[in-house]
Formats: sequence, C-alpha cells, structure tokens
Amino acid sequence: MARDSLYGRLSDEILLYIFLGFVLAVGAARLFVLLSNGVNFALDGIYIHHLFFGLGIVMLSGILSFVLYDAKNKELYNKYRKFLAGFFGFGAGLITDEASLLVTVGQTYTLPNYYSSINFYSELSVVVILFIALLLREVMRVRSIRQLR
Repeated sequence: MARDSLYGRLSDEILLYIFLGFVLAVGAARLFVLLSNGVNFALDGIYIHHLFFGLGIVMLSGILSFVLYDAKNKELYNKYRKFLAGFFGFGAGLITDEASLLVTVGQTYTLPNYYSSINFYSELSVVVILFIALLLREVMRVRSIRQLR
C-alpha cells in the first residue's frame, strides 16, 4: 500500500511540474513577443524561433534525467527530478507555442496572427488535455487507494 500511494503521489507531482513548466513557457513566449516589438534572435540573417530553444531544452532535460538516474544513487535523481520535469514542460511549451503558430498561420509571422483565435484555441486544447491527464491520474490514484482498504 505504501509503495502504491508513494508512486502515485510522485507521479502526480511530476505531471504537475510538467504542466506548470508548459503553462509558464507559453505565457513567457507570448509576453516576449508582445513586449519585444518584433525583435527576434538571428544568426547570419536566419531567425531562430523559440521552437529550437524548446527542442534544445527538451533534449537537455531528457539527457540529464538519463544521466542522473542511477540505480545506485537515486537520491541525486530524486533531488533534481522536479526541476527536470518543469524544465521538460518549459521546452514542450515553447515547442507547442511555435508549432501551433506554424500550423495555423504558416509563414505569415505577424503579431495579429500570433494572437489569432485559431492559434489560441490550439494551445488551449493542449493545456486542457494536460490538465485532464492530471485529473484522471488523481482519480485513478484515489480509486486504487480505496480498493486497497
């Protein structure tokens, strides 16, 4: 019983940190675009969109979670797992924000298109799906605890 409830609690915490990182990234990306007045990162005239930063963050958090996870030293992994989950969610949020923009408006990258209703609803649907996953996970955990009693 202790193992099952502990597993459920830790899994829910990880999902929560992923969700919070995701929401923070989308909000930060939208705020940056709104306040930057068209300032973008460029390298030799090629714009580097936040999709690439998101890919780098997701890959880095995945690599770090593999490196830190060691069967002999789980304390180090447990110490950083919440941070890595939030870091992963932040990268996923940057990817989703840019990908939904590219799918909905294509190459017409203007501020009104960035805040279009189609783009907003596509991101909102991803946030709702993540939130429903958190709720379903909690319901399943509560049911399993009740069955064990």
